[in-house]
Amino acid sequence: MSDMSDMSDTSDKYRRENTTQAHHGNTPAAWTTVGLLLVTSVVAGLAIVIGNWWLFFASAVGGTLVALLVGKILHVMGFGGPRVPRHSPAEVQQIADTSAEESSRVS
Repeated sequence: MSDMSDMSDTSDKYRRENTTQAHHGNTPAAWTTVGLLLVTSVVAGLAIVIGNWWLFFASAVGGTLVALLVGKILHVMGFGGPRVPRHSPAEVQQIADTSAEESSRVS
């Protein structure tokens, strides 16, 4: 019985570690940046069609820089995803070994 409780504790720990990246870029900072880049692309495309080259370069360069800057500011303000600690290869191997030991003990 104590083996089962130990296993649930460790699986909960690994579950918490592995769910910190669940946003997959689905944050207000990412959506705002992509939306601004989309608007910039549409304006640049229309500028090409009407032959207005200064508008094309202004929207392509200026709009892109503004969109990236706004996205970075929103991320720094806390509207982006959380920073996820990365595991070293040795830590990943240790987690895999521990998991394999636990599954062989249960079987």
